[in-house]
Amino acid sequence: MKHEPKRQDRPRQKAAAKPGTVKARTGHIKTLNPEAKKRKQTGGGELLKTPAEMARLGGFSKRTLERLAKAKLVPVIRIGRLCFYDPARVMAALQRNLEVKEVQP
Repeated sequence: MKHEPKRQDRPRQKAAAKPGTVKARTGHIKTLNPEAKKRKQTGGGELLKTPAEMARLGGFSKRTLERLAKAKLVPVIRIGRLCFYDPARVMAALQRNLEVKEVQP
């Protein structure tokens, strides 16, 4: 008498790999498109920037942006504990508070 393996005795077949990354323990595929993320918007439809995005856009470090915000030199939009920046208002504030130091040769 030959023993037929039951369905649960056989190893499961793995699904074909799809492009993208898989979230741990959920099996959902995350999108690789960074623009697909939902973004916060101001009333005029302009996008608010996270601290990292604003620092990259302004050409300085995230820590410098945090110091400027703490000194109240740039406007911050706080939603709970999260901070967001309106690029136009931040650049305007930096222009107002800009101190130019010239170096003599």
